[in-house]
Amino acid sequence: MTSRQGAEPTEPMTPVVGIDIGGTKTHLRLRGPGVARDETVPTASWRLREWHADAAELLRLVADLSEGTAIAAMAVGAHGCDDGAECEAFEAAFDKSPFPVRVVNDAELMP
Repeated sequence: MTSRQGAEPTEPMTPVVGIDIGGTKTHLRLRGPGVARDETVPTASWRLREWHADAAELLRLVADLSEGTAIAAMAVGAHGCDDGAECEAFEAAFDKSPFPVRVVNDAELMP
């Protein structure tokens, strides 16, 4: 058995975005070949608790973070998506996204 403790994560082959939406702050991370950007913003500065408005605001934040870099996919761990139906509703609100989006509860980001 090989231990992965201390191993560095590999860089994705195409740029991806991960977002952790917490109760107080939202952390956005962009990783890809030759690009690594992070931004943390207060959740209250953008989140309205309406799926479509929140999806639009997140896509705006991602566009600012990416600075024109093409995104292959985005994963969102969202505080407040407490069951499958809420995660599916938020995910469906990204229907105008130019890339695939997956939404889970933020507790699923722990593993």
